[in-house]
Amino acid sequence: MKKIISAFLIVFLYTSLDINLYAVRPSSTDIVPDSATAQQIGQILLLRYFGMHETRYFPLIITESKDKKVWELEGKIPVKKGYGYMGGVPYIHIRKSDCCVLKIMHGK
Repeated sequence: MKKIISAFLIVFLYTSLDINLYAVRPSSTDIVPDSATAQQIGQILLLRYFGMHETRYFPLIITESKDKKVWELEGKIPVKKGYGYMGGVPYIHIRKSDCCVLKIMHGK
């Protein structure tokens, strides 16, 4: 009788707990795993932060930081025949693990 009650109690407690085992993300995976994802996130952020005229700096140059934890995105100065552009380019630093924007700026 005690075994049946114990088994019932264990089943009841196990089913009544609201545990989502699939919601736990392994620490080895990054939210921004590759440069293509970083490119898309960077383009969206630049358009929202600086406006549509920033598309002239696309495609962005993407590099990894020395510690391999941050994506560093940098715009390119556009080149058109007969036009000389002066000024800076946009920069964005995005942490791989949680997609935190560490830096967003436009150099001049």
